[in-house]
Parts: sequence; structure tokens; C-alpha cells
Amino acid sequence: MAQSEDWRYIAVIAPLQTVEVQTPRGDYPADFEAIVLVYPNGKASGLLTLSRPDRAARSNQGFGKWEVNLARVLDRAEGKYLTLRARPLDRTHGDDITVVISPDSASEPCRIYDILGTQVNALHFEAQTRFEVISY
Repeated sequence: MAQSEDWRYIAVIAPLQTVEVQTPRGDYPADFEAIVLVYPNGKASGLLTLSRPDRAARSNQGFGKWEVNLARVLDRAEGKYLTLRARPLDRTHGDDITVVISPDSASEPCRIYDILGTQVNALHFEAQTRFEVISY
């Protein structure tokens, strides 16, 4: 990814796919998709959807559809991480989550996702995701 002064926004695109979600309570297959625009000023706009173990995309118990509203690009020695802050679409107070997406790579289409929140135990999965940097 480019430096913040070099880009207008970053599009994070993960088409609908089945992922294997790892949790402290065990693993399960889930449906996942994401489309998010990340802006240099830290704002973001978009949606993340992750189904529950029973494949229902409900927002109770910390699973479902989240609206992304904040983002940050973190430079680390191994690459750039993207962190997102999101809240449930139903605006349930206290169910916000933080999503960390692993460094981008030109040779690898998959990214590692780690999701944390007060109502969500640590979730970890790999998903095919494109980062498209839109420059001025």
C-alpha cells in the first residue's frame, strides 16, 4: 500500500466465500464477505458480514453484519496491517468490534483476519481479499 499522501482511498474487497473460523471454543465454517473503503483521514465506509456457526447472519451474540466506520493503516517491519472499527448494523450498544487484516502481499490473494470485541471471542480466519489502492 502507498503512503497516505499518495492515495485517495483503499478498497478492501472480499467476495462472498466460505471460511474456516477458528475460535477458543472450536472451529466452524462460515460465510464471509466484505466491501470497505478506507480513507487517509482514518474514516472508513463499508460492510463486513460473517455468519454464525449455524450459518445465520444475525447480529446477536456478536455475529452478523457490521458497519465499518474507522480505519487505520499500520506500518510494521513485515508489512502494512489494516485495522478496522465496526459496529453492528442494528446499532446494538457495546457490540463494536476491531478487525485486524494482515499485511498486503502482491503474491498472496488471502489475508488473515482477527476479530475482537466485547461480545465476540477472538475469531481468526483466512479469506481471499483484494486491496485496491486508488491514487489521485
